[in-house]
Amino acid sequence: MRTNTVRQCWSGVIKGLKPAMGFMNIMTPDFHLHLKGGTVTGWKTEATVQHAIGVNGQRSGLTIKVKT
Repeated sequence: MRTNTVRQCWSGVIKGLKPAMGFMNIMTPDFHLHLKGGTVTGWKTEATVQHAIGVNGQRSGLTIKVKT
């Protein structure tokens, strides 16, 4: 995730999403992401990177890079 003031990086395999209490959760031994349901309305693809699109139609800062 990247904003004007924050950048967080994680590398690993996402084995699955776990929905709970209005959130989509990615949980691994060394990383947890809790994304509130409905905050990502779509994805924009650029080469091997997926950019999450927020409810305002703009990139949210959340990106997923697919290893090739």
